[in-house]
Amino acid sequence: MTYLAKVNPRRRNAFFPAHFDAFFNEVAKNNTFVNQKPAVNVSETDEQFTLEVAVPGLKKEDVHLKIEKETLIIGATKEEKTEEMKDNYTRREFNFSNFERRFQLNETIDAENIKANFADGILNIVLPKIVEEKKETNREIVIS
Repeated sequence: MTYLAKVNPRRRNAFFPAHFDAFFNEVAKNNTFVNQKPAVNVSETDEQFTLEVAVPGLKKEDVHLKIEKETLIIGATKEEKTEEMKDNYTRREFNFSNFERRFQLNETIDAENIKANFADGILNIVLPKIVEEKKETNREIVIS
């Protein structure tokens, strides 16, 4: 095992190896969202597309949506800082995580009426389709 602190084998203090092991195991366990893209379910009906984005552990304030150049951009940034002070040490942790997903919008999407809601770690985005009025056709069909 590799430690960040150099340990003198003659004066080995059991606190430091155990402390560093616990610290890095905790960081690895809590850092599962860093630079990962969340799963997205896409469904389509005649009226709309629906995107369900799984973003567990995030709050509504962490997530942002925007449209740039006919592209829907879904992103999130989360920053966590913790500090633990004991008698002989201070432990500070900084955890930054972010992601960005991009979806190209085609001409059938009504970009002005896109709606989104967030509940229980799921971001739901509704992309309505442009409704074209059907033209009434009156003509006689020739049978060949």
